[in-house]
Amino acid sequence: LAGIVSGACWGGIAGWLRTKRNVQEVISTIMLNYIALFLVRWAVRGPLQGRGTQLPESDPIPDAALFAHILSPTRLHSGVILAFLAVPCVFLYLYHTRSGFAIRLVGQNADAARTARYPVSALRLQAMAVSGGLSGLAGAVELLGVTERLSHDFSAGWGFTAIPVALLGGLQPMGTLFSALFFGGLTAGSGNLSRFSGVSSVLIYVIQAVAVLAIVAAKARASRTTGTGD
Repeated sequence: LAGIVSGACWGGIAGWLRTKRNVQEVISTIMLNYIALFLVRWAVRGPLQGRGTQLPESDPIPDAALFAHILSPTRLHSGVILAFLAVPCVFLYLYHTRSGFAIRLVGQNADAARTARYPVSALRLQAMAVSGGLSGLAGAVELLGVTERLSHDFSAGWGFTAIPVALLGGLQPMGTLFSALFFGGLTAGSGNLSRFSGVSSVLIYVIQAVAVLAIVAAKARASRTTGTGD
C-alpha cells in the first residue's frame, strides 16, 4: 500500500506539471526518475543505512514482511500474484468504467474530449496518478520479493524496459502481460545463453529490439493501408 500511495503521489507530480505547465510527461518522468534515484542513494547512505555496515544499503527487511518463495529453488515469489491480479483490474477499469473510458478518450484525442466537455486536465492528472501507483506497486514487489533490502542500485531500470513491453503488447492490459512474460523469459535466459553457448547476452537486447520494431512496422503498414482505402 505504501508503494502504491507513494508511486501515485510521484506520478501525480508529472501529471500536475502537464496540466499546469504543459510539461511533456516523457521529459518530466525521466527527470523525476533521477530525483528519486538520488533520494534513495542519499537515504541508504544516511538515515536508512544498515547498522554496522559501511555499504550503501539498508538492513535486511524482516522475513515476516517479505513475499514467500513459492517455487524452490527459483526466486519466484508470491508477489507475482499481484502482477497477474493487476491485469484484469486495469482492464476492467479502462474498458468497463466511465472514468476509464474518459481517460482513453483523452489519450486518443484530447480535443474531442474537450468538445465533449470532459475535464481533460483532471483526467490527465488521474491517469498519471494511477500509472504511478502501479509503478509503485511494481517497486514494492521488487523490494519485498527480490532484493529484500534497499540499496543504491535498487532500481534495475525496469521502468525503461516497460516502454517496449507496452508497445509490444499493443498498449493493452492482456497484451502487455504476454509481452512482459516474453521479455522476462529473454532476460532470465540471457545468463544461461552466455554461460552455455558462448554467445553474448547482448543478443537478447537485439531480439527485443527486433520484436518491437516488427510490431511498430506492422502497425504503420496497417494504418497506411487503412488510410488509402486498400
